[in-house]
Formats: sequence, C-alpha cells, structure tokens
Amino acid sequence: MAVQQQAYVTDDQALQWAKARLEFSSSELVSEAPWARVHKLNGDSERAYLKQLSPRLTTSLGTTVALAARFSGEIPDVISADPERGLLMLKDPRGRRLRSDEDYKSHRKLLEAYAEMQGRARHAPDLLGQFPTLDLGELVPSLLNFLGPTDPEAAAGDKVAAAYFLGRTRAKDYHDAFAVRADLLQAFIALAADLPPTLNHCDLRLKNAAETRDKRIVLSNWEHATVGPAGLSLQALFPGAATVATLFAGPAAARNIDNAAPIKYALDTYVEALARAGYAAPEDLQRALPAAVCAGLIQHLVWYADYPSDSRSYRRRVRRMLQSRLSDLLDLCDLLAHGSHDAVLLCALDYRLKGRPYRAEALLRRHVAMHPNDPDTNAQLARTLQQRGKRAEALTVYDDALELSPDDAGLHHDYGLALLEELRVDEAIASFRRSIHLGVASKTAAEDLDRASRMSRCVQEARHPDVAPTLPVSAAERAAGQLRPESVELARKLFFEYGVLVIENVFDAELLHTCREHFVREYADYFRPGNRPADALSIGNQRYQITFAIEGPFNNPGIYANPFIMNLMERLLDSKFQLGCTVCAASLPGAKDQHLHKDHRGLFTKNVDDPPMALPPFAITTMVPMVPLDEMTGTTTVRKGSHLMSRPDSANLPRQLPIVDVGSCFLMDMRLSHAGLGNKTDQVRPILNMVYQQRWFADNKNFSKQHALKIPAGEYEKIPEEHRKLFAWAVQPGPDISR
Repeated sequence: MAVQQQAYVTDDQALQWAKARLEFSSSELVSEAPWARVHKLNGDSERAYLKQLSPRLTTSLGTTVALAARFSGEIPDVISADPERGLLMLKDPRGRRLRSDEDYKSHRKLLEAYAEMQGRARHAPDLLGQFPTLDLGELVPSLLNFLGPTDPEAAAGDKVAAAYFLGRTRAKDYHDAFAVRADLLQAFIALAADLPPTLNHCDLRLKNAAETRDKRIVLSNWEHATVGPAGLSLQALFPGAATVATLFAGPAAARNIDNAAPIKYALDTYVEALARAGYAAPEDLQRALPAAVCAGLIQHLVWYADYPSDSRSYRRRVRRMLQSRLSDLLDLCDLLAHGSHDAVLLCALDYRLKGRPYRAEALLRRHVAMHPNDPDTNAQLARTLQQRGKRAEALTVYDDALELSPDDAGLHHDYGLALLEELRVDEAIASFRRSIHLGVASKTAAEDLDRASRMSRCVQEARHPDVAPTLPVSAAERAAGQLRPESVELARKLFFEYGVLVIENVFDAELLHTCREHFVREYADYFRPGNRPADALSIGNQRYQITFAIEGPFNNPGIYANPFIMNLMERLLDSKFQLGCTVCAASLPGAKDQHLHKDHRGLFTKNVDDPPMALPPFAITTMVPMVPLDEMTGTTTVRKGSHLMSRPDSANLPRQLPIVDVGSCFLMDMRLSHAGLGNKTDQVRPILNMVYQQRWFADNKNFSKQHALKIPAGEYEKIPEEHRKLFAWAVQPGPDISR
C-alpha cells in the first residue's frame, strides 16, 4: 500500500505554532487533502488561514512569501511561514468568494486580474527563477508513464501510478489509447512553446479567488505555481481542453458546445488582457493558447502521482476526475485528428478494436461531414455503424462507400456481412461473390459465401410443409462458443414465424450421456411398472413430467446456461429472461402416442381453445434429448405456425417430425401445438425440458403436483454468480431451494 502524504506536524502542534503568532479564539478544519490541511482561524479583530503542507510542497513556502511581496494586495498577505515544519499562515482577504454564473462574469473578472499579474511576471526573470519550470517535451511521456502497467498498490517511493486510482484494466486502456495518439498530442503541445514563459497558478478555480469591497481580485493557493506558457491554469476553469480548442477553431466548430458564447467571451477577455499587459500578441495567443491548456491538463493529471492516500472517498473522487479529464483529452485528440486523413483512420480503428465504437462513430461522422467524398472514412463509418448494431444506416453508408470505391474487394465482403445480418441473404451472396471475383480469395470469404448459401437453403427448406426449420450452426461458431449476429437474426425470424426451431450440435454430448445415467439411476423409482409418482405430472400414457434437481452433472452451466441458448434467448425474449422450470419428460417403454396439445394457452384469451393473440413469445421450451429422438424412441411431432392458431385449427396443419441427435435440441414456443410419439423401445426415453421465460410470467398450469425447480441445499452456491440471475425468481418466495 502506498503511504499517504503527511504534514510535518500534527494539528495540535500546528495550532500551537499559530497561537504564538496570532491571537484567535477558535479554529476549524476547512479543507483536507494529501497535499495540505487548512484551518480557518477566527479572532476578534482578524481572521487567518493556517496551512499544513505536504513535504513535497516545502519549496512553495518561500515562493509564496516572494509572491506576496511582489503582488501585495493581489494575493493574501503572509503572516508567518516555517519551511522546516511545513506551516504557512495567511491573512484572510475578507472578500466575497467568486461564484459561477451562466454569463461567466466571475470568470472574466478573475481572468482579467490574473492576466495582468502574468503580464508583469513575464518581465520579472528574478521572480520566475524561483519557481519550477514545466518541460513541455516531457508531458506526453510522463502521461504514458503515469498510465503505464503497474501494481495498483505499488509505489515507487511514495509515488503512485494511475492504476492506483483507476485500476489496472482501465489505466491500461487509457495508456494504450494515448500511446496511439502520442504524436498528435506532442505536436499540438509543441505549439505552446511559441508563448513566452510566465507564472501560472495551476490551481485556478473560482473558489480560490475573492473580490474585496474595493473590487480587487485576490487570488489564493499558489503552492502549485509553475513557470510556463500562459494558459496552463485554464484546464480547471473551463469545461475542458477540448472545449477550449474547439472554441478557438471557429464558430462552425463550436456550434455543438453548450453555452459556447459566454465561454468564448471569457476566453477572449483573457487573450485581450494578456495582450494589454504586454505578454504576447493576440494572434500568437489565439494560435498557441489551446496547446497551453492541454499542457496544463496533462500536468494536472500526472501531478496526482505524488499524492496517494488511504482514504477511499479521496481515491473515488480522484478516479472520477481522472476519467473525466482523460475522456476530455481523448475528445481533444479526436479534434486534432481531423487535420489528417490517416490520423482519423488510425484513431477510429483503434477505437473499434478497443471497444469504443461510439467514439469511432462520432469521429468518423464529423470527418465524413467535412470530406463526404473520402472513400476510406465512408467505409470505416459503415463498418463502425455495423459494429454498433445500426445495421440499416450501415447499409446506406456502405452504398455510399461502394459508389466511391466500386472495386474494393474487402468493402464488398464487409457489405455482404452487413446484408447477411439484415437477412438479405441473396444480396449478401452476390456481394460475397463480387468480393471473391475482385480478389478476396481468403478462407474466410469462401466460408462466408458458403454460410450465406446454407442460410438461404435453410429459409427455403423451412417453407416446406414437412420440414421443421433448422438453424445452421457453423464450425467456427461452435469453436467460438457463440452465434454470429446473422445467425441470431435468422433464428429470430424462423422462430417468430414458425414457433419451433431445431439447433444441431450445440450441447456437449458426453455431458448429456452423464446426465442420462444420473437421471436413470436417481429417478429409477419413477419408472417402476404401475407406479404413479405423487410429485410428477402425468402427461399421457406412461409419460411423466419429472422435476430433476440441479445437482450432480445437472448443476453445470453447460446444461442450464448453454451459451448458444443464452445467446438466442436474449434476442427471442429479452436480456432479463429467467429459467422457469427444469423438468424431464420421461416416456416409458411402450408409451402410446400423445394427444395434440399446447403446453400453455395464449395470453389474454378467455377459453383454452381461443386462438392466441399475435404476441412475441413469453416462454420458450428448450427440449434437449438425452437419447437420439427418432420414430423408435419417439420424437415430438410439431405443427409449425400453430403458436399463432387455436389448437383445433392447428390440427389441420401438416405435422413435422424433427429427428434430433444427442447434443442437438429444439426450441418450442409454449403456445405451439405438438404431441410426443410412442416409445417403441425397451428403454426410458428422457428429454430435458428447460423453459426460459419473461421475468413477469409464471406457469400456474403445469406445476400443481410438483415444484418447477429444485436446487438442493448447498447446490445454489455452486452455481456461478453470473448465472444465478436465471433462478432469481425462485429464491423468494421460492420452491424447493435451500441456501
């Protein structure tokens, strides 16, 4: 753990020191930070402030005394200072603290007074020589070093890195982002070198300024003063460095900035005041001042390396500040990138690869608006919109990009992927073929063409009256453990239209074999001839719905949280779906065919045989066979499309017999008409039925004799934290769940 910065003396020692130099009747701690503790001293005739400074600020005591002598009446008078103890006592200027206002009037007052001081300091080399000088060339390397990989709790001496406040992952993300943009920042900051060195406050905020009765502005807290170009202190006084740079870029660039006019007025006031004070010419300030603001921002960020603290609230405050300022610095980099076509493409690609596509979109939109005939940025914008799920708009931008680059093979390929996600399959096939014709001969291109062709066949085959729709899952998807966006969209289209969907080879067959052995062994009593189990629902001749416990091989995310099924349920239901039940439909040897039925009537119907309303699914059964389903073991016949029809009407529909092997499954809308075939073998035929449902739905039809879910004592803790939300509904009031 990094050690917190400490003052030289305790509060009691500091106050005793102050009493020897000033009469006061009471004191109160008004500010506490790792770099200083500030006490307000109240006397009968005089008030003062006592500061206990960090050892890092020792040299500032002497410079504050020098400043008070040079700028008497413009900064608080020094009553006493003790560098050996890190103590400084200042007279209270007894002024009205400046407050923020919509017109930035207080900002203008402060900046006029501050600029006049900086103009005088510019011509006082003896004064400037007493203060540290900022090295502009070291700022970007210092920022990268601050953000660089490190143990969040490790310190070099008593210095820390950004990870101390942000955490390793977030600090690394920022480090990598600014490493890509380092040249942009460095070139921009170099512009500030055109301004002459002067004194900068470096903690310039309204709270550090007061207006006296005679309208003088008194500026306090100069402990962090630095010599460098004017503008270093503005980063804390305005919304951000990006805002300042944008306002100086001209009215067109500033049109989207809130309160732009009064902010620019305040900045112009500062420029004019500096020019009047003889600091620099207005045109030089207009060009270089935004760079100085950027330099001051980076200096401020890196400054926190010197000030760790064990206080959690302090670290939270610094974390929020760092994130806000670093985000502002990225905004500035985006603004700078527009000066270079290559920089825009580099930054946009970096954003896309690093999980910030929203930033890439904003960057590219602005560049395309400025350069509408740039084929590269149009293409990147199309890809970014596709990544963000804005598929319809992406296709429009792809069309624009292809008009500009009709022979770009890679662009035709990406256009095909976008078309595929919109299920414009035939157009996607044409685009893939075009890309291959133009020179994309990679394995990926051929695989995508093949996939599009299989999707086309899938849609065509699903229209056949005797075929249950089947989702084609590629080897690449199985290897990745998730479906591609176009697969999810195809599944949604097929399932919404037909109410049933077969998915091949997405479960671990070996795991299912283990589950079958466990089920047959643990539930053997349910299969004895003549037995009618009291806690299992009879669902036909020699058929029972048995609630299996989430234990043993069944307590495995590969069963109840299969990634392919989770992927689909988020799209078919919503992101907060839940697991309503885990049961096994066991058909005993010799079981007869089941009657045609629906597992649940449609919502908002009065009679059981009323046609369901045309609503999205509220509950979906995932049927996972533990033995191959065929005409011998007894598959389940379905009537596709019957989820939107009454049961009597659906009896006239053609039936489909999905032949499903172990490892495959089929999804079924709970409103679908279906019937299990008889079991012609001498073995029990078990099918896992897991119903995923909207969180507001409760099945009050099928569980009058048994619990919908069983999680024995001790098993709940074995469920990974990220999957417990599936069972949240059952914890309270809860069926048979012990924790």
